[in-house]
Amino acid sequence: MLFIEKMPTRYDAGAATVLAGETTVTPTNAAWHGNIWGDDLFFLPSQPLVPPVRIDAVNDDGTLTLSLPWPGVDAEEADYEIRYIGSIERSTAQSRRVLEQLGDVKSWADVFVATDADRLALESAGNPLRAGFRVLVIEDGLIWAKASSAYDDWLPPAEFQGPQGGPGPLTEISFGPVTTLNPGQPASVAVVAVGEAAVRLDFSLPRGQDGTGTGDVVGPASSVSGRIALFSGTSGKVLQQAGLSVSDLEPARTRPTTPEKQTGVGTTPRGWAAEDVAQAILAQSPSPADLEFTVSQLALALADANNVALFLGPNGNRFADSFDALTYVDVAGATNLDTGTAGLLKPTVAIANSLASQTLNNDPFGFAGATVKQLVGASVLTTNGSRVRVTVQGSASGLTISGLYIGNRDTAGDSWDALSLTPITFAGVGSLTLGANQSIVSDWITFALDETKDLIFSFHVSANDFKQLATGLSGSDYNRFYKVSANEAAVANASGYTATAGTLALIRQIEVQTGSNNAIVRSAAFTAAAVPTKMKALINVREADAAVAGTDYFLDCSRDGGTTWTAMVLTERYTSGNLRVVEAAETDVSSQPSGTAVRWRFKTLNNKNVELHDLYLYWS
Repeated sequence: MLFIEKMPTRYDAGAATVLAGETTVTPTNAAWHGNIWGDDLFFLPSQPLVPPVRIDAVNDDGTLTLSLPWPGVDAEEADYEIRYIGSIERSTAQSRRVLEQLGDVKSWADVFVATDADRLALESAGNPLRAGFRVLVIEDGLIWAKASSAYDDWLPPAEFQGPQGGPGPLTEISFGPVTTLNPGQPASVAVVAVGEAAVRLDFSLPRGQDGTGTGDVVGPASSVSGRIALFSGTSGKVLQQAGLSVSDLEPARTRPTTPEKQTGVGTTPRGWAAEDVAQAILAQSPSPADLEFTVSQLALALADANNVALFLGPNGNRFADSFDALTYVDVAGATNLDTGTAGLLKPTVAIANSLASQTLNNDPFGFAGATVKQLVGASVLTTNGSRVRVTVQGSASGLTISGLYIGNRDTAGDSWDALSLTPITFAGVGSLTLGANQSIVSDWITFALDETKDLIFSFHVSANDFKQLATGLSGSDYNRFYKVSANEAAVANASGYTATAGTLALIRQIEVQTGSNNAIVRSAAFTAAAVPTKMKALINVREADAAVAGTDYFLDCSRDGGTTWTAMVLTERYTSGNLRVVEAAETDVSSQPSGTAVRWRFKTLNNKNVELHDLYLYWS
């Protein structure tokens, strides 16, 4: 009986040397020639953030030529991995070797069977074999051929036998120079004897006709610098100048509007194709953050394409979700989940009072047209926070203010001066009109509140008056300063203000965000076609707080609907700013109770704000 070992998925014998920016890889104690093919992927485990690079060619001297210059750092005789691509071709080559072990009879028949009964079982009345199909019956030593495509219509058999011949002399063949001919000239090859049993092949080959799809791409006779090139016609080889330059393009950030589930292999999920994201990078980005986002999508698309090729095989499933809709998210079963922003999932924030709610009890008079500077002393503040919102209240006659600001007091200036001022908005607007005794809560604004520092609130009263606490409080706790003038609400350092000690105006309450809660969220259950035994995932996250994958956030997977979970090992594959493309390693779920209800679960720990923007889940 012939045994065939399982085909390997990678080659890592010996060591490799490659220099940054170079395309040549040199082996040490490695036999790449014959084992490695073009399009295989070269990877250094010592540089995990550098993506695998496609091999362009395996050279006769045993070196490799990469398709792109090595994007990592220099590596000398380092451990490496070459991941095989194109398993169908390798399987074909292996099958060919097996047949050669059985005997070189492949040219005589299309298929080999043990007995004549096996030959007859190859076809049925509903599925006959084609005309000319040949079958070698090993038991009888006969070759049968179909006379036509009709069922059971066979020619008489021929005996397969003959004397064994001896081996002939081997001829060594080498390749000589290649001469390029003009389009239309006939191709030729000259056989040149270079020894008693050696020949050299010199080729003469015509180049393709320009513009026909078989030759070089050609463009116009002249062009304007910076203009975009477009294809002219359908040949794929003729270019023309567009009327736009790259700077004329609008930003293009391609994201799927709904999750997409795909069975088996094929294309990357809708809107996430690597070529689409690459096109978006060419568009003019309004800010570095947008460019980082776009590049992260390209990294995600490339990683997904790699997983499709290496992990799924012909019988896998894949699910992609960008959370623009929450159809496939178990929101009801989540803990501390904020879904207020389309396109991402994030933890809710912890909120605390820095100044507890005050009961304002007095309506002052005559402040219309005045700018007010309100000091709130550190002595009444209780909690630090990274973001702030305030509650304000108008008087019995109402209130209109144009601009409200917050800042830390400048201890080197007047008692009403601030180091700088940050605007406070209400539904995104700086101005505000309140009805009689009405209170309203501001938006959350980014401001680092330090409970050890005095605060200055600055606002301009356009009409009516504010509500305030009656005078007589401690001047170190609250102090109101005012000046009838043009609007100086946004002026950090001003002069000529009159003090009213022991008074708190307008501000009823100060709240701060003290950090993020720990969130847990899982997907809805996806139905697998068969019981999965392994899973893998990719996630795209934004670490708003400094965080570590596998320490501050985790990903689990389940095949029994979420009753049993298995933790997945996370590794960062791409980093740009605070954006991360993180890969969850192939995870064995065969020990879980059998089931086809596939789920993922994302968790944050240590009160870190980590946003989940995209998730790809694979199972097989």
